[in-house]
Amino acid sequence: TDVPFYGGEYYFYWDTGYYFGIAALILATFGFITRVKERKIAFLLVMSVFSFLYALGDNFFIWSIFYNLPLFGTFRFPARILFILVFAFSLVAGFGFDSIFQNIGKIKKLIIASSFPFLISLMAAAGIIGSLLSAPEESLSFIKSYGVAALVFTILIFIPLFMLIKGNKKALILGSAIVVLTFIDLNISGSSFNASKNNPKEQYQLFPNLKKMLKPNPQKSIFRTAMRMYNPSYMAMNRNQGLIDEIMLIEGYNPLILQRVRPPVATTEQMYNLYNVKYEIAINENNQPYFKERENYLPRAW
Repeated sequence: TDVPFYGGEYYFYWDTGYYFGIAALILATFGFITRVKERKIAFLLVMSVFSFLYALGDNFFIWSIFYNLPLFGTFRFPARILFILVFAFSLVAGFGFDSIFQNIGKIKKLIIASSFPFLISLMAAAGIIGSLLSAPEESLSFIKSYGVAALVFTILIFIPLFMLIKGNKKALILGSAIVVLTFIDLNISGSSFNASKNNPKEQYQLFPNLKKMLKPNPQKSIFRTAMRMYNPSYMAMNRNQGLIDEIMLIEGYNPLILQRVRPPVATTEQMYNLYNVKYEIAINENNQPYFKERENYLPRAW
């Protein structure tokens, strides 16, 4: 049973990175400014502010208050609540675009809505934000380059919006230009993350003999596998790999934390017995991890 396994890096960008484009940011801000008296817009504004402040985690007091309430304390990553802000801003951006045709001549509000991304991108391009955040040296050039790109997109998106609010009749052309700029903006931001260089077939590859050993045979025996150990920390395969290779794992991958995860038993050994775990990770004499077969695990039962 001394079979090596594949390891791999993993990232949490998709957990905390939320970007919906400069056009949506400007249009949503314009929508909030022009239509905040409407109940639905005011509600979305309150939810946006709340989700942003809650996403700051222990950097702001709101999270510490709600974390001690039922349900909120079960969420693993506070930043995941930003999906509410993304949804709200994307929705209000549509209302903001409609408001451009209903508020012809109100250029000041459009300038105010555009000033926030303009100033932030200008500060990033000038290196001010990097110095304020005490960012690592390797991140400073990235922050500056993105600041320059954001500044260019802010200006390019502002121009057709400015022409629309002045009553330009070429709304289809100008609106299409905003759509194209938004596509380019989102593509630059997310294409490198979505288009992973890792081939999924290679990423989830297992040695054939390891896969054969860990895959249960329902006609003969059903068992589970514990593919992680925490001290020292080892993970035998990628997350969700059990679903791909039909291996029954005890590890889950869930955005919620159960308040009572383990059964009320004294030792991990007893817990694994109850969990029907036949194979677990151990360390051999060469200080290498391997799958060890267990003898006292209990059979599957209702």
